Amino acid sequence: MSFQWSNLTEPALIPTWLYRRYIEAIDFFDAEWAPMFTRFMPKRPAPGPGSKKHFSLPWLADPQGMARFHDPRERIELMGAPHIEGITFNARTIKNGYAEDMEEFAEDFENGVIQAKRLMMDRQLVRFVNRTIEYTLTRYVYGDPVVMASFSTQTTDRQGYANVRTGTFRGVADANLGGNQWGLPGANIFADLNYLKDRFELMSGEQATNLVIGRVTARSMEDNNGLLNRLIQIKDTTQGVLGAAIQGLAINRVVGQSYKEVPGINTDREGYPGRGDYLRQTWARLNKIDMMTSEYASGRWEWGLITNNQLGYTACAWTHRLHQEQRSSPTEMFTRQWKEHDPLEIKNSVAISVTPVVQDFANALRLDQLAMQ
Repeated sequence: MSFQWSNLTEPALIPTWLYRRYIEAIDFFDAEWAPMFTRFMPKRPAPGPGSKKHFSLPWLADPQGMARFHDPRERIELMGAPHIEGITFNARTIKNGYAEDMEEFAEDFENGVIQAKRLMMDRQLVRFVNRTIEYTLTRYVYGDPVVMASFSTQTTDRQGYANVRTGTFRGVADANLGGNQWGLPGANIFADLNYLKDRFELMSGEQATNLVIGRVTARSMEDNNGLLNRLIQIKDTTQGVLGAAIQGLAINRVVGQSYKEVPGINTDREGYPGRGDYLRQTWARLNKIDMMTSEYASGRWEWGLITNNQLGYTACAWTHRLHQEQRSSPTEMFTRQWKEHDPLEIKNSVAISVTPVVQDFANALRLDQLAMQ
């Protein structure tokens, strides 16, 4: 795809063709990068007329009864009426942008300098937004009460959560969990997964199909002697201990779900959800933070997830009336280009309104303290 950028050295109005190229670039990069939770919870238009920012969904309890046999003319026996709970949702708007100097490289038409720079800026513009969506999805599925309260009245009373290191399930000690970090020699990963799958299926009534883990957890599992010995007996492990699945669960390694903090005293001010660290990461500057982690007194630990293909979706609403005029769906980013007081500067921005929707928190069994980072 060629976007055909060019230099803009005159303080004129923004050409229509340039704006079209800008939209093409945003759409291209938006489709390029779909992190793990965004794949589990794809973008959909929010329900209601005009894709509302505020909407409610009815949540019904399944009576799980059985229809009885009737004689041909016998009056029918009605099933039990399910409990209905209304949950409200609130879409929040994410915005990002950058300024473009129209005189920058005004005489440099060689080697595609302008094209490369603008495309890189647009790519980062979209990734900033999608990274915020991904981080929000991880915290919502985790059951973070602060994040959940800012989007909905949904509760986690059906969610299972286990601390693998302490051997507890929903905070209660249970002999069915070994109580060992999965990377330690004594950890019985097969026994833990058997129990956790049973807990998942008990509450959800669905089969668990996916195990989502971070890179350190994956390395710890590769080093687990019990797992290695078990798999040697039943499977060729030449491609690695984990392979593509274990215990019937497809393994999803989370690698690129991270953000960079600015080191030092300005971290809280300049880190997420702000500018981030504008310096490249090197082996002397390891400052990326993985999203699927939580802080404990002992340090930062990775958490994981057992789920299936019915986790939920990301509801998108129109951010503005012009957004609805510009786009065919609220799942597409609202793009703008405009000038302010400086006639030689163009502002570029994107915006999208989202809210996470988990179909059933019973489909999101959380595994805490899998491996320390």
